[in-house]
Amino acid sequence: MKDQVAIVTGSGKGIGEAIARRFAAKCAIVVINARSGKDVVGVAGPCGP
Repeated sequence: MKDQVAIVTGSGKGIGEAIARRFAAKCAIVVINARSGKDVVGVAGPCGP
């Protein structure tokens, strides 16, 4: 999945978060969003550079 883009809505927690992390582990470029910035930072920190 290298250089592929995955847009995951509702990725702040739950199933969306798990999907975002799985795509990131496969080297995809992951676009995440959530209702709160705090949730996004919690997911983006471990997944991102």
